[in-house]
Amino acid sequence: MRILDKYSIKNFMPPAIYCLVSFIFMYMIIDLFGHLDEILRNKVAAGILAQYYYLLLPIIFVQVIPVVILLATIYVFSDMNKHNEITAMKSAGVSIIKIVMPFLVVGISVSLAVMLINEMAVPKANIETTRIKQTYIEHIKGGQEKNSV
Repeated sequence: MRILDKYSIKNFMPPAIYCLVSFIFMYMIIDLFGHLDEILRNKVAAGILAQYYYLLLPIIFVQVIPVVILLATIYVFSDMNKHNEITAMKSAGVSIIKIVMPFLVVGISVSLAVMLINEMAVPKANIETTRIKQTYIEHIKGGQEKNSV
């Protein structure tokens, strides 16, 4: 791996992690406020809520990671452009393909990781979060519909 590749990846990771943590936090807060009346009405324990949101992490990750990667990439390229780093790389004879290559490798790697998570972790997490949601949050017993007559 070349020095410029390492430099690009090093600049990419902090905004990507910041965006990922921010989006996961926002998703959880929005979901919590969406179910707050049911949670308070059914007096759901904090441990159950913690387990529910822990199991929801793979589902949230798969949903937010494409936007995270896009925003982090745009941020890094705009920051590099602002500091004339792209111009310096092009003047040094580095092609645009070689400048973009580390981001393509990261994008493909993240895509493969998301595929694996989607195949292995998300189905199990979805079953468990649905069970917790129906049992503790919405108080649905035996697979009944929430508003059945």
